[in-house]
Amino acid sequence: MLLLDAFNKDRVSLPQPLQNPPQLAPPPTLPPDPRTQEMINEKLRKAEDLGRPVLFTLQDTMILAYMLFHRCYSLIQHKQILDS
Repeated sequence: MLLLDAFNKDRVSLPQPLQNPPQLAPPPTLPPDPRTQEMINEKLRKAEDLGRPVLFTLQDTMILAYMLFHRCYSLIQHKQILDS
């Protein structure tokens, strides 16, 4: 019984999760990157010219994801520098 009492005391001392967590502000919307948008438009034009549906390869997707990540990271670093 002593072990159970010790366990209950430890459990009570742990921080309890919030019942209603605070709402986070929505992330800021970024203006489209002109280079990325041009890549997408070029891919769409090529597909239209060939008369087939647009299929993005894994490489295209990875490049676009990298560019978006890099841009977001750069904006975050820039904001941190301004806040300092």
